[in-house]
Amino acid sequence: MPSEVVLAGLDDEPVPRYDLVVSDCTEAQAKRRVRELLKQTGAVATKTIVTPPGNSEPGRIEITLLHAEVNNERYQYLQWHMERATGWRATYAEPKRRTRRINPRALLRSSLPEGYRIRGFDYDEAANRIVVQVPGLQQEVLEEICTAFEAASGIGLKIQGQLAFNFL
Repeated sequence: MPSEVVLAGLDDEPVPRYDLVVSDCTEAQAKRRVRELLKQTGAVATKTIVTPPGNSEPGRIEITLLHAEVNNERYQYLQWHMERATGWRATYAEPKRRTRRINPRALLRSSLPEGYRIRGFDYDEAANRIVVQVPGLQQEVLEEICTAFEAASGIGLKIQGQLAFNFL
């Protein structure tokens, strides 16, 4: 079997079929070949950025895949095929990390042991921290809650209230 024959599809992914690039590929040819490979494998690209070759550097193709956090890994093998089909460097865009806005009150409520309630909730702008009143917490639990809250939200936490002591 000649070395140009490429076998893929061992992990139930489709086997892409293409001709190896013999000479330099134009921008239009590179786009067309990448689109064909993506279509054959079922990968959905939301954006394709093509940078033509210049200054002795090969052309570059950056592809943004739909559901990039999963599909960048799933279609990793396809980059090699795209590079062989176009002669250009193929990369996938990093998935965008969406930061979800955190509701501090809900986060704190989920951190409290069962049966404890928040009596007062206030934001101290000068110290960039939240001040709450939760009566009856033990010192060890209080420290754990503060540490976990600050790590998850990035906001300082001060818990006030009557502390419980465990003498047993």
